[in-house]
Amino acid sequence: MRVKAIDIRNFRGVQCARVILPDHGALVGPNGAGKSTLVDALSLAFGRNRLVRDLTEHDFFGSAPGRDMRIMIVVTLGGFSSNDPNDHPAWIRTGRGVAKWWRSGGLVPEPVSEDDELCVQVGFAARFDFDDLEVHQIRYFHDDEDTEDPFDEAAVKRFPRTLLNEVGFFVLPTRRTWASTISFGSELFRKAVTTLGGVPADAVRNQLARLRDPANPMEVDPAIRGLIDRLSDRMCQLVPGQPRLQLRLTATDSESLLKALVPHFQGDEGPSLPAGRHGTGLVSLQTLALLLEIGRARKEEGKSFILALEEPELHVPPGLQRRLLGEAVSVADQTICTTHAPRVLQPCSTHGTSYCLVSAGSSSRPRKTTATPLRYRC
Repeated sequence: MRVKAIDIRNFRGVQCARVILPDHGALVGPNGAGKSTLVDALSLAFGRNRLVRDLTEHDFFGSAPGRDMRIMIVVTLGGFSSNDPNDHPAWIRTGRGVAKWWRSGGLVPEPVSEDDELCVQVGFAARFDFDDLEVHQIRYFHDDEDTEDPFDEAAVKRFPRTLLNEVGFFVLPTRRTWASTISFGSELFRKAVTTLGGVPADAVRNQLARLRDPANPMEVDPAIRGLIDRLSDRMCQLVPGQPRLQLRLTATDSESLLKALVPHFQGDEGPSLPAGRHGTGLVSLQTLALLLEIGRARKEEGKSFILALEEPELHVPPGLQRRLLGEAVSVADQTICTTHAPRVLQPCSTHGTSYCLVSAGSSSRPRKTTATPLRYRC
């Protein structure tokens, strides 16, 4: 699948914008120009939890939403395996989306030539609830351009979360920290494990057995045993069942163990160190390598893989940047890259990479675009 276009209204510094995206595109511009806003808008439409921080009033244009203001993000999604709507009942049928066709940078209701491409529009909307003091959100099939308020449930059909996996949208975020590395505490790593084979259940159960009944439990150490015994004796006097105090490294349930597993790296002869003690370059490379593993697995299964890369040049030397980005473009059905350094994408030009310049503008003024592919104007 591929994102053909994205329309944004009232999201952060963007009051009204449309961006048409090629298969492989780069958004180039200074800080504050709105590059990350576009990636976050796609993440809200197609990403799973924690790709975007919780929305607040400041995510609405002007930072002071009225009762009628709505963040509206509409993504035109194409790249289906065929242009026959009957081949895609999960997407196009009664109770789901309405078939539309992409022609020359715009949508038409009916195809007139073989070049017209089948599309579906998916919307995301958010409103600020003045009673609950929180942002309410909804994903839906955007079928009618006259829909003014998607929160009128009678006017829209909800977009099921099960279809997110078919879209296959992934993000290499700007913030690449140890918490986002190879750890079961990372949603990205868990998704990779699920995609590539599943959680090693037998190994987890064996580790839990050792944790629950360790050979040398800490509470029997002479330095602390006296205190532990006194506390245990006191608890036995007060609570039925003779509870004895023990000290364990985790809560000894599967979820706690998985979250406690921390990635380490070991050099040729050096010690094994947690990822957080290594340089940011290693963490950045590891995150991208993990995404590419997911992409290759999805490609082998004939599934879609759309990859958004935020500033891929961070922490990585130029030679390696080009190599890894070339890999990303060859693996993904579509890449959307934000960068300050368009030169890093030069090796990808053979794949038809397009560039656009994103101009910086005042957050208090509307930003609008033309329908020209990847041409963004304030």
